[in-house]
Amino acid sequence: RLQSEGDSLTQPRPVDHFANFKNEADREKFAADASDIGFETVSRPELKGDVEFPYSIGLLRVHAVDPDTIDEVTFELFELAKAHDGEYDGWTSPVVKPGQQ
Repeated sequence: RLQSEGDSLTQPRPVDHFANFKNEADREKFAADASDIGFETVSRPELKGDVEFPYSIGLLRVHAVDPDTIDEVTFELFELAKAHDGEYDGWTSPVVKPGQQ
């Protein structure tokens, strides 16, 4: 989608990442480990209803979103969430066109 909107993909920008956990303790351990590798925690919502992973977290880090970079970053977070009995839930990014800051 980003590329179809003219995004450069290689220009670093703030990228939001999300993960979910069964309990608050696992979420907090994940947050601490994510901080150690350069992610900032920006939200800690609790999902309502009957969900298996109600303790959500939003992270932010500045990086490019080209296929190699995003694969590396998301795999790292996927494995980190898994290590804390959670699940990685994806990422979002603003569109950044060439020459845009």
